[in-house]
Amino acid sequence: MCLTVTIDGKNLKGISGLESAQITFRDVNSQNKSALSFTSSAEFTGEAYSYIKEKLVCPDDGYTKSCDVVIMDDCCSVNLLEAKVRGSDVEYCEKGEDCEKITSNFVQSDEDSEKRACLESTLIWDGLSRKYNTDPTGFDTRTDHPKVPYCLEIRPQFLHELMLGLTAIAWASVVFIFIPLIPFLAILSLLLCGIIGLWNALNNIGIISGLIPDPPQAAQIFIQDYCDNPFQGLLGLFQQIQNFLFQIGIGCDRYHPTPLLREYIENACDICGLEFKSSILNDPISQYYNTLYFNAPSQKGYKGYDCDKPLIEANRPQLTGTELLDKIKEVHNAEWKVKDGCLIYERKDIIDTWGDVIFDAIRNQKDVVSLCFSAIDAPCALGDFKYSQEGVDWLGDEALELYNDVVEWNPNGANENLKGKCETTVQFGAARFRGDGIDRDVLDSGFWNLPIFPFAQNLQQFEEVLVMNNGTAQLPKLLLWDGVDPCFARVVRRPSIYNPGLDFNYPYWFDQPYPEDELYENFHYIDRPDGEVKRRPYTLTVKANCELLARLDPCGTVNLPYCGVSREGSIDSINYSCKNKTITFIGKI
Repeated sequence: MCLTVTIDGKNLKGISGLESAQITFRDVNSQNKSALSFTSSAEFTGEAYSYIKEKLVCPDDGYTKSCDVVIMDDCCSVNLLEAKVRGSDVEYCEKGEDCEKITSNFVQSDEDSEKRACLESTLIWDGLSRKYNTDPTGFDTRTDHPKVPYCLEIRPQFLHELMLGLTAIAWASVVFIFIPLIPFLAILSLLLCGIIGLWNALNNIGIISGLIPDPPQAAQIFIQDYCDNPFQGLLGLFQQIQNFLFQIGIGCDRYHPTPLLREYIENACDICGLEFKSSILNDPISQYYNTLYFNAPSQKGYKGYDCDKPLIEANRPQLTGTELLDKIKEVHNAEWKVKDGCLIYERKDIIDTWGDVIFDAIRNQKDVVSLCFSAIDAPCALGDFKYSQEGVDWLGDEALELYNDVVEWNPNGANENLKGKCETTVQFGAARFRGDGIDRDVLDSGFWNLPIFPFAQNLQQFEEVLVMNNGTAQLPKLLLWDGVDPCFARVVRRPSIYNPGLDFNYPYWFDQPYPEDELYENFHYIDRPDGEVKRRPYTLTVKANCELLARLDPCGTVNLPYCGVSREGSIDSINYSCKNKTITFIGKI
């Protein structure tokens, strides 16, 4: 036998099934989810059977526990795998023939695997501490997240015009009724405050103490503040009425606290003891560095300017770290992996460069048993890139024409071998903004911005902000903050070549005509038939040796000969056959 196994540091007798074992190391499994490497199942009898049974089978909560396992190649004295036997994986027979045994798989549990498993069970907004971080991150209670201002816009548009007209009438009514009454209200306020002052004085000296219960503390503070300056209090009341009318009638002065995408990821990494590395999202020189993850499926934003508001609890994304990464990787045409204590997120053709070369089939031809290449699917003639259609914020759907694009990879059908359409649909919604030129901006009408209207100044303050139809959205949005004011976070914009307005949030468009500015030219051009994506599957089998066994890593690469040239191959899986003393690499070039 070439393998030996220790369980919780003990050399227990009765572990079998390893004589012809094959250990497979994988970076992702067949469901394209982050997976742990694994081995074939083993049988435990004798001492090993008794130990596993006592720890993982008999206790009522045994299925929640595990035993630490180290698998070693005893010929090379190389630790091949740090693993676990989990109580949930144990198969056990109480009575019957051949029942004095337990079978179970070994599941890899080295430090990187454990931290990756932590990402799979950590919500991205969680502020609690974990195994790798004893101090709470406090992310869920932070108040420094950027605040995205937005305005509501009603459809059909004439209803919004009607609302503005009614708002102007209501404001005029308040002015004509309230202002003439100010002298009378001021005198009445002075009399009431005088009575309240006399009452407090008599109450303090005990003459009328206890006759009437004291008002609540909040009411006492309000009365004191109001009576200190009745005129200022009346003006403040008028301002509150005016602001209320503007919020209802205009639909602006609303804000959604919106964390940066990289900070959601960094928070999960902090909890799981990982360092986040990404030239896309975590490099200050990247144009995507200030990407905001806008999520408002349940509750509308806050009304009124307040930079100290926390993230709205009902709108927290119910995503774990791995779920978020799997969601956004389609946008950036990226992949991610955990390697040497780092979470790496890069475009899928670049991420392979993070690993070392595990085997060079050109320099070590004598160790190559076989090298074969498989067929690939016929490349597409078209690339269809699009955002998902929104079910709640249908105002954002009006911008889908800008966000989506179909790219022609086979003009005039010049190459008959290119067929069909490759589709990429990201699970995010498009967004509209005031002044984007997609449709007439009701709030930008010159009529309503005349100085005679009291809300003209408010309309100017809320130029170039997000517009929604009701303040919520079924799908999240990726918004690229301009980095100027976190309390009034606008997105990046530029003069438009499509219409008289501005292009907002354009780095998150799929728009092939713009060079180097948007998603296609930054990330998805590599999927064209002559692009840089590895497509051709290979299977490389080599003779095992101690040096190679010590370097096995599914995050690495191999160098392969292909038609007289050297090609770099990514690694999807590595299979070590103990019986045949061979190592098989499977991947793509």
